[in-house]
Amino acid sequence: MNRNAKRKFKISLKKEDLDLNKFFQKGHLSFVFTVLFIALVLAAIVFGPVHYSGRIRVGEISLRSIYAPYDFRYPWGVNEKRTKESREELIKSIPDVYDIEGVREEDAVKNFVSLFDALQAAGEIQDKAEKKLVIETLNTETGLDIRDNVLEYFTELKDAKEIKEKLVSVLSSLYPLGIIDPETRKKLIEENLSVRIRNPKIKTERIRPSKELFTPEDAEKVASEYIDRMFPKNSKLRKYSIDLVTPFITHNLVFNEQLTTRIKEEALKNATPIYDMLEIKKNELVIERGQRITKQHIAQLTQLGALGGISRKGPYLSGILFLLIVLIGVGITYLTVTEKKIITSPKNVSIILINCLILIVIS
Repeated sequence: MNRNAKRKFKISLKKEDLDLNKFFQKGHLSFVFTVLFIALVLAAIVFGPVHYSGRIRVGEISLRSIYAPYDFRYPWGVNEKRTKESREELIKSIPDVYDIEGVREEDAVKNFVSLFDALQAAGEIQDKAEKKLVIETLNTETGLDIRDNVLEYFTELKDAKEIKEKLVSVLSSLYPLGIIDPETRKKLIEENLSVRIRNPKIKTERIRPSKELFTPEDAEKVASEYIDRMFPKNSKLRKYSIDLVTPFITHNLVFNEQLTTRIKEEALKNATPIYDMLEIKKNELVIERGQRITKQHIAQLTQLGALGGISRKGPYLSGILFLLIVLIGVGITYLTVTEKKIITSPKNVSIILINCLILIVIS
């Protein structure tokens, strides 16, 4: 910084400029008040008028008559019929909860392994008559109605351990899918209902349309596909494996009535009633002076306030924006012409305040 610049800088920082009294005496205070006043006006315009319902309460006496500034509708009186229909639709839309019972899978795998091991033990019997008797006894005791030639085939397997593990994996992969009783599925389809399937064991749940639910017959088809891929080169083993596995496939989806009821009751509790919409025409009397305020009056005025809010009144917002543009234009023009006098003359400041007052009245 050269000497001349330093000199100018020192001259500009006179002591009197740092004195607040001198600052206010020069008219700066008038300008500050003007800015604050305009800011308050803008805030009033942006936030809008206070709703009627915020100024009066039920039981009070109206101090003035209030007329509808425009046509509007407001909710009043519960429509029992529509509310009932809505609740019925709500209940119908909530899927029933069905749990996958892990016990069914455990029992199926356990019984299958027991039968398979028993067949392997029967395979060690040398006497054919005795062996046949054992197989018939196993079939009778289990009640599975598996053909004797199928059971006999599994008594003669050489790689029985590997085959048993594969067939157990088939059963274990079917049950987590969720298998439903055919009669229950039929009823759900007729009612066009979906089902929420929960697996408490792994804490998962999913919603499936009733048409996509697996019955034991569907699960048997899936098991057949699994087995076909496991033993692609041995058709006899594939066929007999399917015959041996399918009797152990049963439904494991159980209706959870308690949880279903609780979910539906909670939904009904939070459901909103459907109200009738009553109409009030423009300039129609809403509240008469001296009339006692009722809940219906509050509903009417609340709706009036909501409809008259800045966010829903496009014409109102456009008008205010236009007035702001005009005011700002006038202000800029005025300041350009009288910039030197505006901050020193209270008379000039009053002109701006009057303009702002006119803006408030018009808005």
